[in-house]
Amino acid sequence: MINQIRLFWKSLIDEMNTLKAIWKLLYTAIGYVSSFFSSAVLLKDLAGWDKLEVWTKGH
Repeated sequence: MINQIRLFWKSLIDEMNTLKAIWKLLYTAIGYVSSFFSSAVLLKDLAGWDKLEVWTKGH
């Protein structure tokens, strides 16, 4: 009986660690995707500002 409880406890702890690892991986992936899109938006904004500046100086 004690061995069954130990086995159950060990599997429960391993499962919790697995869920934590999956959550951390998902959280990190979301962070990377968010960072990529925010840098893309920033670059788009900067490129638009340069075009506006050139257009303003031309007129």
